[in-house]
Amino acid sequence: MKTTLLIGMMYFGLMGQNLCAQIPARPIEMTGYLLTPYDADLSIWTGSWQAPQCVYDRGLYQDNPDHWTQDASWEGTTWNNNYSGYGIFVVDLKEIRTINRFRVFQMFSDGKITGIKIFKNTTYTGSTAPLSSSGGWAEVTSGLTTIGAGLNNTSYISSPTNISTSDFSTRYIMLYCYNDGTLGSTSFIELKGIKAFYFDGSSYSINYMRSAPGATLPVQLLDYKAICQKNGTQLQWSTASEFSSDHFLIEKSNDAKAWHVIGKINAAGHSNQALAYEYFDKDLNTQTTYYRLKQIDFNGNYTYYQTSSEPCDAVPNCQFKIYPNPSKGQFTINGLEQNITSVAIYNAFGTVVWSQNITPNQKVEVDLSEYPNGVFYVNAQSSSHTSIQKISICK
Repeated sequence: MKTTLLIGMMYFGLMGQNLCAQIPARPIEMTGYLLTPYDADLSIWTGSWQAPQCVYDRGLYQDNPDHWTQDASWEGTTWNNNYSGYGIFVVDLKEIRTINRFRVFQMFSDGKITGIKIFKNTTYTGSTAPLSSSGGWAEVTSGLTTIGAGLNNTSYISSPTNISTSDFSTRYIMLYCYNDGTLGSTSFIELKGIKAFYFDGSSYSINYMRSAPGATLPVQLLDYKAICQKNGTQLQWSTASEFSSDHFLIEKSNDAKAWHVIGKINAAGHSNQALAYEYFDKDLNTQTTYYRLKQIDFNGNYTYYQTSSEPCDAVPNCQFKIYPNPSKGQFTINGLEQNITSVAIYNAFGTVVWSQNITPNQKVEVDLSEYPNGVFYVNAQSSSHTSIQKISICK
């Protein structure tokens, strides 16, 4: 029995976009109008205080829309208060992202935030970052939005202020933060944190921001293969990340034209870690058999992972080399098969961070030094199959 599994991708319907975590975001500028930051150090460090923590929630509740992790009450972003001034904070999201929801978390130290304005930048889209004085800033909130008192639960902050906006895409966000004294604690303007995400009308991913259309995949497949066995065919696939993913349908065909569903596997919904799936087809068939996956979102949109003519027992297992691994950001890919035509590197959230067409047996030099620590996936692509290996960035 010959078995063929889909390779390559074809899209149908309006796909939900894969989400990218806020962790890659980095602070650009911390300043103020008629006031100064309490501490303008933009470095991120671990310990009892992280400045400025409002870039991301790094703790236990990072995937909770209503909580913000708190190790200490004084963690957060702080400006010396002046009722006629406001604190300014500019953040780089590292790529263009689409957003329509914010949740603002209150501080419980010796300062408060009572109002906020949020801006996007319509001019700066590349790696050159704007400052607060640069052009292109446009407000996405409707004037000054009042921030509520919130709740202090010792290990986390809850009851954030919810802000809805029209859909907008930007790489750079600017915050204007105010304290008018109505919540007490008047000495400082203090922001515990802000979570931003995209809501599609029925579901959303918490503490993540959706990439702009075309930037990422709704489900990033890491591996997919069919294993021919005596009593059937074992189908295995894994994902690097998923957003709004409801389930997978396994479809089968004898001619790659007429398809029928033979199985259903529930998906994770939202995930930013590698997950493995499998399905066993007990139906023995003497003909060439084709399989493909149909991934369906919560909102009914779907993606087909289209068929290849390569039989599963003939798909080569490309054991190319990556060194050094782990790497500080610069590494070499060597030992690629002669029929490999391109290499693409994805982060753990399904976004392509590097790609290059290559010539046969080419040694490839890669520099990901600008990206944060984490696991990345090197995809070596030929006309018939993809081989994938992990690379860890640890600086």
